[in-house]
Amino acid sequence: MSENKLRLVKELLESFKTNREVHEPFVMSFEEETDKALEWTVKQAKRVQELKEERDEWKDTAQSYYMTNQELREQNKRHREAIDYVMTAEITHYDSVEQLLADVKYVIEKTLEGEE
Repeated sequence: MSENKLRLVKELLESFKTNREVHEPFVMSFEEETDKALEWTVKQAKRVQELKEERDEWKDTAQSYYMTNQELREQNKRHREAIDYVMTAEITHYDSVEQLLADVKYVIEKTLEGEE
């Protein structure tokens, strides 16, 4: 700090000391406002932290839902393929209804095995 600035700071401090009754309300008001501002800032910082934690929880929840949704899409695809297979089966290729039902049962069991 330059000597000129240092001299001004010393003069200001001396002025505060000699004219305390003039400057004290200003200083007290400034301290009070500073305390309020600091308290508000601390509250805001805590709220930011809470919101970050909440955001992280929502991200985890969204990821979980995304994974479940993907699994359900794959499961639905397998089910549609099994239904398509059964629905397009040519009955004439089977010697009996029992054979057709056995084939349908086999397809359903294989489809459901992928879900276990």
